[in-house]
Amino acid sequence: MKWDSRTQRVAGWAFLLGISVFYAVLNLGGTGFLLAPLALLFDRGAMADGSEPALWQLALAWFTICLIYVPAYWVLAFSTKRLGWSLREWGFGFSGRSWLAIGPSILLVVLAWFPATSAPSTGKISTDIFELREAFSEVGVPMLLFLGYARIAEELIYRGFALVFLRRFLPPARYRAAIAVVISSALFCLVHAHFSPGAILALFVGGAVPLAVVTVWSRSLSLALVMHGAVGGGPVGALLALLFFFVLALAGRPVRRNAES
Repeated sequence: MKWDSRTQRVAGWAFLLGISVFYAVLNLGGTGFLLAPLALLFDRGAMADGSEPALWQLALAWFTICLIYVPAYWVLAFSTKRLGWSLREWGFGFSGRSWLAIGPSILLVVLAWFPATSAPSTGKISTDIFELREAFSEVGVPMLLFLGYARIAEELIYRGFALVFLRRFLPPARYRAAIAVVISSALFCLVHAHFSPGAILALFVGGAVPLAVVTVWSRSLSLALVMHGAVGGGPVGALLALLFFFVLALAGRPVRRNAES
């Protein structure tokens, strides 16, 4: 059953503010606050005696950290059922200018998987990219898959649900889309409150706002998903994000009647 407008507004704000504060608290506390098992994934010294964690302990750590991001995926399915939002409205579609975001997304994934040279090239940017790819290769595919999974979750909340919700329920205004971009980007930065003030400002101006603008303009989540997936999970994260987009975009094609014009 679809909820009425008032219920949708209350539930939407409760979810956005609640999930943002929740993630912010977890990040501020680090792995030692509520998430002690997660330290096993990153630091062998997390064990009291400095020994290797047992298999069940590693499994618990993975389960715990994966569970944290379940609400982001759950709200995608929930919004289509209780709120009546289509996948196309979410940003999973192939029509119109969406290809101006999908095209660069595909290109980004191809470039991310392009074989790296055996030694850094001259120039700071190329050297930094090489060192970053080296770091990704050392982390391993399972961790990169998780990092991609986590970054997709953040995009679903802040460039997906938040932008749709705010553009629907903000008071009528000429600049409603712009206000939605600013608010969703601010909430995204709240989650990263553990960063320094300068880093938060850079994230807001150089990351959150541009991704939100592209998403609103193109009506596609593809570029935001792939870029964030690549930043967090390298080539593996980028590919996972692109596959995730195409699966949902294809799944949403039969339900176009629910999409807003």
